[in-house]
Amino acid sequence: MRGMLCVAGLMTALALPAAALAGGIHFHSPSGNISCYTWKYRVAVSCEDLSTGANADLMSYGAARRGSGVRGYSGWSLGYGRSYRVGSGLSCSSSRGGISCGNADGRGFAIARGELRTW
Repeated sequence: MRGMLCVAGLMTALALPAAALAGGIHFHSPSGNISCYTWKYRVAVSCEDLSTGANADLMSYGAARRGSGVRGYSGWSLGYGRSYRVGSGLSCSSSRGGISCGNADGRGFAIARGELRTW
């Protein structure tokens, strides 16, 4: 019986997307143009311009890089003028001009419809 439970648990874990296993959170811009995903156990964020597929990743340290994409739109809206802290040392802010995320190293990215800047 115990062996069957282990196999069932493993099969369930393999069926879940990696994002669900990582315990991440989706959020998006109020316009719905930008979708972002954060990882709970790896302090990082990825955001994607859903109209062009342009995307960027940022961890709590180091430079932003063009990323692998968010793959989907879900979660809650990060209202204009609001910020969201991802763990310590990483935060994202929403404005009518898009979403910008920065870390404690002063590195980050800004993403809007048709535009992506990293620093």
